[in-house]
Order: sequence, then structure tokens, then C-alpha cells
Amino acid sequence: MGTSPTPSSPAQALALLGLGDAARRVYAVLLARPSTSVERLLAAVDDDPADVHAALELLLVHGLVTRTGHEEGRYVGVDPAVSLRTAADRLTAGVRDLRQSIPHFVELFESSSPAAAEASTSRVVTDLREVGSWYVQLRHEVTSELLIFDRPPHVSSPVEQVETSSIREGVLWRGIYARASLERPGAMAEVQRLAAEGERARVLPDLPVKMVIADRRAAMVSLSLEPDRVDTLVTHDSPLVGVLVDVFLAAWERAAPLGSGVATEPGGAPAESRDGGPSPEDRAILALVAAGMTDESVARQLGLSVRSLRRRTHRLMAEHSVDNRFQLGLLCARRGWL
Repeated sequence: MGTSPTPSSPAQALALLGLGDAARRVYAVLLARPSTSVERLLAAVDDDPADVHAALELLLVHGLVTRTGHEEGRYVGVDPAVSLRTAADRLTAGVRDLRQSIPHFVELFESSSPAAAEASTSRVVTDLREVGSWYVQLRHEVTSELLIFDRPPHVSSPVEQVETSSIREGVLWRGIYARASLERPGAMAEVQRLAAEGERARVLPDLPVKMVIADRRAAMVSLSLEPDRVDTLVTHDSPLVGVLVDVFLAAWERAAPLGSGVATEPGGAPAESRDGGPSPEDRAILALVAAGMTDESVARQLGLSVRSLRRRTHRLMAEHSVDNRFQLGLLCARRGWL
């Protein structure tokens, strides 16, 4: 996680400057034309005149466009290599100033109720929006390590971009997935994408709770697994967080690792493992089978036919002289293949 993620589109990048759809359309027209009147802008973007005028004012404020000097009412785009770089520098300086001001505002917040601040090391949260807010907050604030138990029911919105960004910045993400989490359509592909970014993922047949632990200093633990209830304990209590870390580490030792994806040679054949063990795809098969997933679920997640999956599983058992999947799993664990 050493660099910030690349914006998904130029529109998303311009949104950082507060440019809405109308402003982005006006900006695109002015960059593509040497000099344009307001009348032609109105015809080109087909937006409300008030929105176009507001967009022009905003673009002028940011220095992205300018009025032409020889004729009033005409606008021209400023070279983006200069104007956007200047705008980006201003944003960077603003973010730096905001970060430096955080302690000041935290002090104001905590001074408003010192007794409540001292007594708030643990709380039970029952509102869905508040649970989601705490979840996102922990994932944004983590600086060194995040530990996760992932199991249904899932109630929070995905924050994959936060995860990939923080991994690139050096945060260790370790996630243990319950079998049911991996049976969702596309779940295995998502896990493989995150593993490719650097997440370390493992799988167990089941998990007792949903849990997130940030930097071994704060944790969220589900108090209910009913789909219509989100009761969650949020705690900064050091002894309790320490116990939860121990629970995670014990489960981590029992869990089967999930690989970072399926490697193939040109033509689609599975790539061979460099250590002489199963290929990356075979390891993924073994991990999911070891978690107790059905052949149908494993095949669906890995994009295989059930017949092909069973054929490859029987081949692995024959190659390693074992009689069943359980023995195969023990063998792979002993040899460090899972």
C-alpha cells in the first residue's frame, strides 16, 4: 500500500475538485475547442443555462479555464498540464492541513464530555448505520494490521478500495472466511483479487462470530447472527481486545490458506507449482474442499465443471496415494501446500 489507488475514471478525479456533471461537460468542451462563447457552450452541453454559468465560475475559481482577453463572453481551457497540477498541489496541501488539525478537533470533542470519553471503552451498537460507520472507521484508521472473521449475514457496504489502498501502504490484512461467505456468487474471484493485492486469506467450515480487529487496539464483534439484527460490540478495552486477538490467532492456525489466484500456462493448462506440490489452482481446490464446500460450490467459484473438479480431485488422491479427501487434506497441510 505505498501509493494511493488510481482513480477509476477522469470524472472521479475531477470530482475531487467539486466539479459536478455539468462542470465536467463544460470543461471537456473548452479543452477540445480553442475558444468558445457561452451560447455555443449551451448548445454543446445541453444543460440548464444557470448550471452552465455556475460551472464556468467554478472552473474559473480553480484556474482550469479563463476568459479570452480580446472578446468578452468567450472562454478557453488552460493547459491541464499546468492547471490540474496546480489544483492537485492545492488539494494535497489541504489534506495535509486537515490531518494536522485532527488533534485539535479531537481535543474539543473529548473535552465536551470527559466522563463519557473515559467510560466509552466498550459499547453495544444496534443501529445498522452506526454499525456500518464503525466498520468503515476501523478499516480507514488501521495503520499496521487488520484481522477479520468474515461470515454471513453481511450488512456493510464493500470497501475494497480502502483495503487495497491500505495494503499498498504496508498494512497487513488477514481474513478468515467462513465456508458460507465463499458460496456467494463471485466471492472466490473477489478473494483472489484481494489476495493478489496482498491480503492473506484462509477458510474454515464455520466461524462463531463476525469480527474486525484493528491494530490490536480496537475491535467489533457481532452479538447476533440473525439476518434482521445487527447488535455489535465495539470495544477499545485492551484485555478484551487481547482475548479476541487470541481467538483469531487460534482460528488462523486451524484454517486452510486460500491462494492468490489460479495460475495457468498459455493455452489454459494449470501451471505447475515451483516447489513440486500442487498447482495454484489445485491448492485452491484443496482449500475449498477442506473447508467442507460441496463439489458444486467449489466448481462454481473456480469456474470449473463438476466433472472436471472431481476428476482432478481423484487424480490428486491417486498421485499422493491417499484414499479420501480428508487424508489428502492432512497430507497437504503437513507438506505446507495449504
